[in-house]
Amino acid sequence: METNCGYYLDLFLTPPNDRLLCPLCLEVLINPTGCQNGHIFCRKCILAALAVRSECPSCRINLTVSNLSVNLIAKEMVGELKLRCPTTLYGKSNSTVSTGTICLWNGTMNDVDKHLAVCGNFLVNCQNIGCTDKIPRRLLPSHLSVCMHHLVRCSYCNHVVKRKDSSIHTMRCPRNPAVVRTKSALVVVGLLVLSVALLGFRRLR
Repeated sequence: METNCGYYLDLFLTPPNDRLLCPLCLEVLINPTGCQNGHIFCRKCILAALAVRSECPSCRINLTVSNLSVNLIAKEMVGELKLRCPTTLYGKSNSTVSTGTICLWNGTMNDVDKHLAVCGNFLVNCQNIGCTDKIPRRLLPSHLSVCMHHLVRCSYCNHVVKRKDSSIHTMRCPRNPAVVRTKSALVVVGLLVLSVALLGFRRLR
């Protein structure tokens, strides 16, 4: 939805007015912030510029963070711009992946957050601790059913482990009948070895 500063131009149904474009990142303004002379920038863009030089990039007037002011008119105009669902850009940059379907939602910038809160194509974090995958919301249930970080319960001892550790746990579970039989067999073998050793020792005496 965003570049390093502004909103991608490709999101909007019609080209936004040039006055709503940040002169630094050349994208649609995010948090429009300006100098005393009315030159407007994305807040993140102007803060980065002021970190290098304390002047307005457009008019060169002396400018510091304390002199900045939010441009409410520009903010309102950006909020009324009509755009398509931001998930339509997935797969067009290295930071996103294609969801395989296209969301047909159209609306205003003011409404986009409400839409993304329910959009099935919006990428969300896996809920399992340790998993770093981002999954389209509609595919989250199927992901959770196979996620190796999902917690599963041992059918023998009811101990909870991550799915990726479940096989090892099962092989070592003290209540697994196969493990019990193996341990019993090892005990028997150990006793036989000990008996043979004792018998040999007695014969030597």
